[in-house]
Amino acid sequence: ESSPELISLNMTGVLLVYSSLFARWAFVVKPQNLLLAGCHVTNVAAQMNQLRRAVDYKKENGKDDEVDDIMKKAGATAAAGAACVLGGPMVQSAIVNANLGVVSSIAAAEAGPFTVHFWAPMSKWMISGASFLELDR
Repeated sequence: ESSPELISLNMTGVLLVYSSLFARWAFVVKPQNLLLAGCHVTNVAAQMNQLRRAVDYKKENGKDDEVDDIMKKAGATAAAGAACVLGGPMVQSAIVNANLGVVSSIAAAEAGPFTVHFWAPMSKWMISGASFLELDR
């Protein structure tokens, strides 16, 4: 078993978001890709286990402040995600109805920024960003 101090919490968080988005995308795309959805749901479970291992390790080694910081960031990320999901339709409608030309057209697009079709592949940029943040690792 690998040592939990090697677990990258940045990459773990990114992979949780990425696989969650792609699992949803694979489920809603037509035709559904249930095999891909299953792969990403499995990865979410694996990343949650990695997060658990890292948090347990930090607690066992007296890094409670670091664990509190992780939990606050996770909570803020979850709250922001929920706000986007719940407020997205209202914001999209306002932008589309404002007749802002190309901006309104993009907001109304079937695969635009208010759909899972846009964010699932765009989340791959988070993986690259997390990797760049850890070049010295």
